[in-house]
Amino acid sequence: MEINALLPDYESVLDPQYVKAYKANVVGRTLEHQTSIEEVRRDPAAYRVSFGAPAKSGFEDDCEEVDFEVQVEPGTAIKVRTYRSKSTDANRRPAHINFHGGGWTIGGVGVDAHWCQRLAVEANAVVFDIGYRHAPEHKFPTPVEDSWKALMHIVENAASLGIDTDRLSMGGISAGANIAAVLTNRCIRETSLRPVYLCLCVPVTDANALSTDFTVAADCPYESWTRNRNAPFLSYHRMSWFYRHYLPAPLSTELLKSPSLSPLYSVKSDDFPASLHPPTLVCVAEVDVLWSEGRAYAEALSHAGVDVRFKKFDGVPHNFCRQTDLLAQARDYADLSISSVTDALSKGSM
Repeated sequence: MEINALLPDYESVLDPQYVKAYKANVVGRTLEHQTSIEEVRRDPAAYRVSFGAPAKSGFEDDCEEVDFEVQVEPGTAIKVRTYRSKSTDANRRPAHINFHGGGWTIGGVGVDAHWCQRLAVEANAVVFDIGYRHAPEHKFPTPVEDSWKALMHIVENAASLGIDTDRLSMGGISAGANIAAVLTNRCIRETSLRPVYLCLCVPVTDANALSTDFTVAADCPYESWTRNRNAPFLSYHRMSWFYRHYLPAPLSTELLKSPSLSPLYSVKSDDFPASLHPPTLVCVAEVDVLWSEGRAYAEALSHAGVDVRFKKFDGVPHNFCRQTDLLAQARDYADLSISSVTDALSKGSM
């Protein structure tokens, strides 16, 4: 069997368009988790899989992009990219903070450019894309702390950045969704900042799916971690590779339940300030190792009294959401997420 061959159990449930593209672009190729991180850093393009996304968003001509830096520790800064519509509106604009995915290990500023450009134009907003540092060179909690410092810098410099912090939302995909959820919980517990919306796509919400040796926990409560163990693009093996690089050794059960790693435990705590948590969209993919924990997060928020919309996209794997040239489900996700965030930003603070 060729490396990364598509197993029959998954081929029968995946969208035929995805199956065709996956076989053409992935089967027979080595992906990041099947080599060393040193090799990935040496030649990232050799292991990067990208298909189904349009060459352009269609919004780039109406959007300007500017990069700036945020100091995260003495002598060290990270990049933040802003996307801003070319509107002549002189008023302060709403803001959205985007955290990219990539298992806290790969990816970077610009991978969500199409989504960010569209939101900036349709919501007449300033979208900030945060270039947090990556593991394993910078393990947990560095990506979270970098993102927090960037968020605080944006809030403290709202006037010069031309944004209204009473109309601020956050979101991300996968590991980026994890960071967005963690920081939202931190905002409502530690600051007066009240995000008006949280947009999570295929989020990582509970590291306790794994045991301390990075295998699937014997008492793992998430069906998708067994049913989709060998799913395309994000299998158990790939997710475990990300965790091995992200988390410090030795791994402890206490760390796995840290709210800065597993935001589900913040939501389930007795002192969770549910009334301060913003309305939330949680989107998951049917053929994804993570979808059950995404559902668990939505259910925990709803049980606490938070306004939640949960949407499962059938027939697609973890990486579907950027493939708008290929999949109707990706176009539906883009429409739903953009319209949901735009509507929340237009209404303002809770």
